[in-house]
Amino acid sequence: MLLPFIVLSGLIAAPFAPLVVRAAKTRAGWVIALLPALIVAYLAAQLPLVLTGQVIEAEWPWVPSLDLTLAFRLDGLGLLFALLISGIGTLIAIYGGSYLKGHPDLGRFFLYLLVFMAAMLGVVLSDNLLALFVFWEMTSISSYLLIGFNHDQEASRKGALKALLITGLGGLFMLAGFVLLGEMGGSYTISQLPTTLSTMPLYLPMLILVLIGAFTKSAQWPFHIWLPDAMQAPTPVSAYLHSATMVKAGVFLLARLSPVLADTPAWLYLVSGFGLITMVAGGILALKQSDLKAILAYTTIGWLGTLVMLLGWGGHYAVEAAMVGVLTHALYKGALFMLAGGIDHETGTRDIHLLGGLRRLMPVSAVLTAAAALSMAGIPLLLGFVAKELLLEAALHTGYPDWLGWLAVVAVVLASLLNVAIALRLSYGVFFGPERYPKREGYKLHDPYPAMLLGPAVLVVLSLLFGVWPGGLNGMIAQASGAVLGESLTVKLSLWHGINLALILSLTAIALGVGVYLVYGRVANGVNRVLRPTFNNAYEMTLAGMLSGAGRLTGKIQHGYLRYYLMVILVVGAAAVGQAMIRYAGTLFSRPDLGNIQAYEIMIGVLTITAIVMIARTDDRYTAIVLLGVVGALISLIFVLFSAPDLALTQLLIETLMVIVFLLVFHFLLRDFPDHTSTFDRKRDLLISLVVGAAAFGLVLLAINIPGDPTITDYFVANSYTEANGLNIVNVILVDFRSLDTLGEISVLAIAGVGIYALLRGK
Repeated sequence: MLLPFIVLSGLIAAPFAPLVVRAAKTRAGWVIALLPALIVAYLAAQLPLVLTGQVIEAEWPWVPSLDLTLAFRLDGLGLLFALLISGIGTLIAIYGGSYLKGHPDLGRFFLYLLVFMAAMLGVVLSDNLLALFVFWEMTSISSYLLIGFNHDQEASRKGALKALLITGLGGLFMLAGFVLLGEMGGSYTISQLPTTLSTMPLYLPMLILVLIGAFTKSAQWPFHIWLPDAMQAPTPVSAYLHSATMVKAGVFLLARLSPVLADTPAWLYLVSGFGLITMVAGGILALKQSDLKAILAYTTIGWLGTLVMLLGWGGHYAVEAAMVGVLTHALYKGALFMLAGGIDHETGTRDIHLLGGLRRLMPVSAVLTAAAALSMAGIPLLLGFVAKELLLEAALHTGYPDWLGWLAVVAVVLASLLNVAIALRLSYGVFFGPERYPKREGYKLHDPYPAMLLGPAVLVVLSLLFGVWPGGLNGMIAQASGAVLGESLTVKLSLWHGINLALILSLTAIALGVGVYLVYGRVANGVNRVLRPTFNNAYEMTLAGMLSGAGRLTGKIQHGYLRYYLMVILVVGAAAVGQAMIRYAGTLFSRPDLGNIQAYEIMIGVLTITAIVMIARTDDRYTAIVLLGVVGALISLIFVLFSAPDLALTQLLIETLMVIVFLLVFHFLLRDFPDHTSTFDRKRDLLISLVVGAAAFGLVLLAINIPGDPTITDYFVANSYTEANGLNIVNVILVDFRSLDTLGEISVLAIAGVGIYALLRGK
């Protein structure tokens, strides 16, 4: 039962992060890193069980009345992603503490980071669709706060808002898809969903809704535009969210739901098609960038497209390549982001055109960057080479028709050679050649703090270790791939498979990539002119149109005139009641006791109506206030006649108090009502009053003709004293059985009181 605590530990610890920063000061990052490190230790302890095919499950009641539970499931797929989230989270905490050392809001940074980590663990370990959605949206909100961490900068605010709008809107589509999925499958527990959903009529709309959610989160074309703008976040955020965690949430979702949604032509062409386009577009767009983080952002988009494409293809080769690709990308891209942050931290710039020859001044960074970049390029002895070989092998077994299959191979080779060219720009272009960087007087450039190099070093060492010994990943990749395919697999990863077509294509991509790097400088301007942003413009125009339309609409309906607000509310309410009166017209006067009205009841009704008419006719405010009190007193008398003395007393006290308050307030205003309304307005108001009055009368008739459920009365009588220790059943109903309703009323009064106090203070 430790699994739920592991998932929620970040949420529990997050509020204490500012206190830790205040107490630990410069070592706060190391202290915060203890939590994700403990999670890594727990997950590592479960590794032997998971590698044997066992699944660890835990369940907490969430909303038992609705049969909703917080169900968690740790299998091979969940373990792979959870290890990446917590493992890289440990390194990011240490790196962030050093990168942001001395920042006044470091405590707030760690608070957001822990919330995000918990949300991601919830996404990858949830076995309930609705719980998964809650954690999914929590990642959107916490990432919004992290991306906008530097909230005094407009670019950060815009980037955070774009990420929230796109991923949040996609999440709403996904929720609709989840509801369809749960209802079609007869369960909201993911592991209990049947594999026959593809035969149901609503399969295609449900699939499209789920894919929209996955595509927006994983930055698939054309939703990719939020990811580059999210690079305005501090580098620790970029390294964590946009290399190993948040952007892979969509990939994880596709992998988790593959057993129940895949193996259909719709899945094959939709998922792999969007993935293929994103893969190529990401690589091409990365070429035109000059900012180090922007280059890494677009290559991330390209690799996310690759992973989605592989999951769309399905099958042993593709899924195995996708699982190795998830791990490979997290290792080299996390390292590259942190190293880019170190370069920026030391030189004060991320512009690749202003950087060069840094290997002599930053030798450790140069070695680590070269190793991580070579892994991205797919050079032998690094895990990236193994991942690229598997990718090319999967491209040769796509399941497409012949010509489309070879088109996919060409696209994969193109994406691979672009990665080679970009890797050379990041490593050779920055650390070799003539020495250039912005000079700062009195500052000697050097490698960043050891704490900022620890994370990249660990990730590069792991990439080299598993590149030389990929067999060490056999069990993990087998279990993760088996969870995606819904079957048991045996995986044998190897550095050398002999000379085959995949190897030839790999060497070809490397050679062409070197060639592209050598000639790119001559054609860069032409490429930049061709690759002008399009979807960013569409986003900006859409957002501007929405804001403009909202402004115009608000100007029309939120104009500040209370009488018009009341008019709209009353007319809409009367219309709603009117349609019910028409529908149940035959039952309005069906009760026999309606004719049994006493003379004193008629007299009270006549007096009440007379007082109301006099209120409407009088020009004197004091007279109107007194008559309002008379109406309230007559209502109290009705309560007494119908055996509700407690309500009568409450009504009388409130009416008396309100008359006194009104008289005090109106003492400072004109005694007579000013005549500002036209004849038309008065006639309109009279008509509306008659309609609303008729609707209220009809609503009362409808209410008294609805037969009550006698078991409710019996329940309150039987439980008011035993459950709530109250002798007055009405009070018990208000305070205990309708507690939220009463709390809402109290909250409204409290807010109104605060508003009145603010108005009085503001004069």
